[in-house]
Amino acid sequence: MASSSAAAAAAPPAGDHAPGHHHHHASHAHSHHHASRHRRRIAGVIFDINGTLTAAGAIDFKAMRARTGAPAGTDLIAFCEGHAEPRRSELLGILEEEEAAGLARMALREGCREMLEGLAAAGVHRALLTRNNEAAMAQTVALLAMADPFSIALSRAFTPVKPHPAAIHHICERWGVRPHDVVMCGDSYDDMACGRAAGATTVLIGSPPPADALPHADFHITTLPQLAAVLESLDLLPPPTADGGAGAGAGAPPPPPPHASHAT
Repeated sequence: MASSSAAAAAAPPAGDHAPGHHHHHASHAHSHHHASRHRRRIAGVIFDINGTLTAAGAIDFKAMRARTGAPAGTDLIAFCEGHAEPRRSELLGILEEEEAAGLARMALREGCREMLEGLAAAGVHRALLTRNNEAAMAQTVALLAMADPFSIALSRAFTPVKPHPAAIHHICERWGVRPHDVVMCGDSYDDMACGRAAGATTVLIGSPPPADALPHADFHITTLPQLAAVLESLDLLPPPTADGGAGAGAGAPPPPPPHASHAT
């Protein structure tokens, strides 16, 4: 497990709000806006790395499957870990080789640094949660060239890995916040399923979005700058009641962020 302090930024709008979650009347949400400036609805954002903070495609997952023999649809890490030694170490070594090759191709998504700086300025906690190894995680932090971009950074050394929600619960405990006060932002089923199971708001990034991840996403965005509008809209919503209900004013959703559409 690794840990580093965070700086963050948010940028312009666009997100999709998925049906199935509790919503609030626009008027109630609007009246909550000023209070939210003193106590933010969203206390922290947890980010995946590949395809989320970095451009998609740096790590060749198809090559990983071809070289390890992991069938499509199976969990790569679980597949490799499930073998007896010495095959287990050989397979995990292949994953690390492909990750190392991907590091040479790794590039930040447009607006990544500015988005993180904006979150830091707003006092929002930031964390990294990846199924990558420590080296790949460290490379991402180095690419940012920022002082303490994340207060917590967890690689696959933290087990159980995504999509199990244990890591999000661990991060929330470290931050002293509740899961429904954080956002999990990622580009895959593992990210969305992890966030949903933990009770966090899930934001899926990517175009087109993975079909298996979309049903578990509360919002869908195509660029990192659009995350700011999602966080702003969430900050206008009163938190869920203790029993998970929407609380007073439940009913019609608030106006979606500019350019937002519903995740379906």
